[in-house]
Amino acid sequence: MPKYGNPHPPGCFWHQRAQEIGPSSIKWCEQSLCGPISEPANAWSSLSLVFAALLLLFFWRKHSSTSLKGLLYLGLSAGLISFMHHASNNLLTQTLDYGAMYAVFAWYTGINLKNARPIQPSTFKIVFALLLLLGIAGSLMAYAWEFPAQWISFTIALLAIASEFVPRHKKPSTWFWFASGALLLILGSIASMLDLLRVICDPTEHILQGHAIWHLLTALSLACFGKHLLIKEEQAPSILA
Repeated sequence: MPKYGNPHPPGCFWHQRAQEIGPSSIKWCEQSLCGPISEPANAWSSLSLVFAALLLLFFWRKHSSTSLKGLLYLGLSAGLISFMHHASNNLLTQTLDYGAMYAVFAWYTGINLKNARPIQPSTFKIVFALLLLLGIAGSLMAYAWEFPAQWISFTIALLAIASEFVPRHKKPSTWFWFASGALLLILGSIASMLDLLRVICDPTEHILQGHAIWHLLTALSLACFGKHLLIKEEQAPSILA
């Protein structure tokens, strides 16, 4: 197993668990604390995805689209799992965190492929599962080979964005919400990379970090992509049913 340093000093809440399971391969700028919440800024900001998903599920509760609701439930799960990861910082929660994030992007990609009709609706779940498993396998290989798994995340995110341009029978009349979501996702990725590369870094700051900004902006992007899906549903209800 690769030699990644345990971010939790001996005697800290998560030290022994990280020793047994394996530590996270990523150390964000924020200094790990000794208590149950290892990275407060990164952990608490993850819940912005949960709040965004819950609010959207409430406001859009009258819509019957399983594709839209699936995206929001996956976003909610991603927020909860991200909180767990940044609280504990070990290999298990890191893998779950990546998997939850890949699930959101894979779901959105699958929706676009289904809407474009290059795949049958019945094969949607197979495509989703395949993309998800490939992402998780890639992150585990990156861990073993000590390769930055963030590049896999960015590639899958770009694939999700690119899938919007697959030719389809009917395109949305507006691209505002999609463009807004994509821009927020890109800006969040930049903030996250600046954090990881220590370009902008204050380890003692536990209110707002670059990676925390990623969480906040992805929560907003989830709302934008959800609104974009609603517009598509209004124009072609049978597509997203």
